[in-house]
Amino acid sequence: MPFAMWVTLAIVVCAARGTPADWMERNFQQLQHKTLLQLPLPGSHNSGNYQGGLHADLLCQSDYRYDEYLASESSRMLQTSGRSVFSRSEFDQRMIPWNVNHFHPIRAQLREDGVRFLHLKLCNFGAPGAPTMDLATVRFQHRGYTTRETVASTIQDLREFLHEYSKEIVILGFNNLHNSDSKSFDKADIAALSVALEMAIGAENLISHQQLLTQSLGDLVAAGRRLAVFVKGAEPGSHVIPSQPVLDENWSPVMASGDLAQSARWLLEDLSSSKRSKRTGRFYVMQANPNNAESKIYESMNSNQLPASNLDFLRGFLQDLQGLVLAATHADPDIQINVIDTDFLSISQPYATAMQLMALPNASPVNSDLSSSWWLRLTALCGLCGCLLLMGCQRHCQQRLATL
Repeated sequence: MPFAMWVTLAIVVCAARGTPADWMERNFQQLQHKTLLQLPLPGSHNSGNYQGGLHADLLCQSDYRYDEYLASESSRMLQTSGRSVFSRSEFDQRMIPWNVNHFHPIRAQLREDGVRFLHLKLCNFGAPGAPTMDLATVRFQHRGYTTRETVASTIQDLREFLHEYSKEIVILGFNNLHNSDSKSFDKADIAALSVALEMAIGAENLISHQQLLTQSLGDLVAAGRRLAVFVKGAEPGSHVIPSQPVLDENWSPVMASGDLAQSARWLLEDLSSSKRSKRTGRFYVMQANPNNAESKIYESMNSNQLPASNLDFLRGFLQDLQGLVLAATHADPDIQINVIDTDFLSISQPYATAMQLMALPNASPVNSDLSSSWWLRLTALCGLCGCLLLMGCQRHCQQRLATL
């Protein structure tokens, strides 16, 4: 095919497909009259915990598990047999991969993965119970390991994203809260966090509880209210949304057992409960994020057995997730998912699943044949040549296309 025809066809196809970064704006004509309770949003579980982002340099001491590892049955058996357990640094090296949930940081999840719900697990390094909270001292964490990104830096990232994409809406869930120096995160801490979030985001930009339930996306965008914030334990009447009266984010011990087949069965049962959420006007988050039992993690470490990471453990479950969700919703159309909250998004595909559930034109079929040469060439041309064409680099683009 002549180069000019490739370019024309690529422009048409790429424009039709769009990108995950602006999917709300691109489909605004279809979405503007719907409320957030009527949409399935792509979600990200433990959003801040990405490959290369977690470290042991600054530990959230209240959630750190080295002492638990030492006291575990497999570690005691190891010591009884005369062998040594891992040192703290050796433990950290092996444990951090079990606490990674994503390939990319939040900035990329918003743009590349189309995420519009962030599940955020926090650790406050300020003084517990203080009347104010500095969001620059609040980091994302999992089992004690923290990120260098803070809540303050992430809010700035969100501001930039929402400025760049003027019709996107993002929801934040602060429902797993820790102080580094205290096992408790009490009412004073919750109040301080709520006030700090309201001040950092701006009350005029926040979606209220009532607006979440009743206002359309068009109304919210017109009013400039494009961030909703759930906080577990927040007081009614504040600009953040108290989680308990409105959020259904269910969990079962089965999901933390390490049994992925049982986890999938429980998830199907939980999907059925979304019908009750729909009837009662509650926001249903499907927590498609099982994890291995910690005792099994310690045992695999001590015996040098696989799997050795959260990614390896979850891969098969995540590959099957899209099919599970689409089959369940096809069998029971009354199921209403508001968030598909999951891990390793390029494997679990919450964005593609959400697009299909909303019947939007850029949804990709589950078993689409992306191996056909013309589609691969067009996709590659979109990625490789888009910016080059804008800069007039036609010769270089022609050379790259010839290699496809």
